[in-house]
Amino acid sequence: MNRHFDKKRTTSRLLLFLMITIQDLAILRSEISTVDIVGLVTAMKEHLKSSAVFLICGSGTCNIRVAELLKRLSMAEVSATVLNPNDVIPYIEDYWELINKPLKVFLSTDTDTQRTLRQVFKVINTKSLTWLLLPEDDEMSVDDFLEGTYIPFDSEFLVGQVSGPLVHLTEVYRTAEGEPLSREYFGNWSLQGGPLHVESRARKKRTDFQGIILRTVVLDVREITIIVEENNRTTVAGGYFGMVWRLLEQELNFT
Repeated sequence: MNRHFDKKRTTSRLLLFLMITIQDLAILRSEISTVDIVGLVTAMKEHLKSSAVFLICGSGTCNIRVAELLKRLSMAEVSATVLNPNDVIPYIEDYWELINKPLKVFLSTDTDTQRTLRQVFKVINTKSLTWLLLPEDDEMSVDDFLEGTYIPFDSEFLVGQVSGPLVHLTEVYRTAEGEPLSREYFGNWSLQGGPLHVESRARKKRTDFQGIILRTVVLDVREITIIVEENNRTTVAGGYFGMVWRLLEQELNFT
């Protein structure tokens, strides 16, 4: 009787151990699965109120699962279009004004994708677009991949990476061409599903220009602005607008 009870207790402990181990493995995984991509894209589309999703897929493993992605997105009532990286710029030039807040998701980090990213921000105004990069290899260096890519500071370019039970979303940009890549925490999405959790950024976004020099035009209205010419350079020296400008320089870190 006791032997039978011990056997049942041992079996129960073994099953519990296996369940915990499987859960731990799921939490420790660093790659984002097809199901997770569908959940994340659906949550982002809802958050952005986007009317269209574009899956940008070059060579690599994403070609293998893109059909399944389209099927699952369709089941989630999300319409998506697949683009090759080389077709991104022509497609945006032709259709971006007709689409409300399009979400563009890069599923591969191959050389074609890298080359497209280096070109797109130079030739197209991307302010109304949201970009999401999902690295195939979670150990990939984002800095290395985006080296030579100028992402303007008024763009919205997100990188999603799995960490534990969450996909962390980080916004990346450069304050000026040639400057180091800047990062700001955007939010996260749980691998268990649900909505996107986004930081309240109404007052936080772009609060540090990292000392860049802003090119500005000064209107010489002497009642409210005092300017001086020194060494072939116009400087705001005082007046109401001058005081406001100086405060902004200190608060936002620019010159």
